[in-house]
Amino acid sequence: MALKVLRPELAASLGSERFLREIEIAAKLAHPHILALHDCGEADGLLYYTMPYVEGESLRDRLTREKQLPLEDALRIARDVADALGYAHSHGVVHRDIKPENILLESGHAVVADFGIARAVSAAGSERLTETQDGLDPLLAVAREERYVHGPGISDSL
Repeated sequence: MALKVLRPELAASLGSERFLREIEIAAKLAHPHILALHDCGEADGLLYYTMPYVEGESLRDRLTREKQLPLEDALRIARDVADALGYAHSHGVVHRDIKPENILLESGHAVVADFGIARAVSAAGSERLTETQDGLDPLLAVAREERYVHGPGISDSL
């Protein structure tokens, strides 16, 4: 399970309503190449949402290890990501932060993660749901698979 938590100081300035709208947007995206939303809520004044554990690695980790992907793998990853983004765009959602760290590789397929900083293109005109900084604490938002890849030191009790 991966856990995303809004930092308390940003929750106060951004407001829980905006965060909850982003959760609602992410929850509507049901696609095989988009990391699904499991649950959301508030605990001890902290807003959070959870996503499934992904066995595998990020595209960043693979690129660090291999430097250059075989053409067949690069094309498959590009197709999977394009398929996921096309689906999201058809539902009025722009990811806004596509990068190798947000592309997870599992069982030979790419899965796009972190729609928590998405922008709804069609919701309320041009209102932005997030700013450049998404307000998610990177230490609190570390997925279990990232904790495993980077080794001990980050508590599993996050």
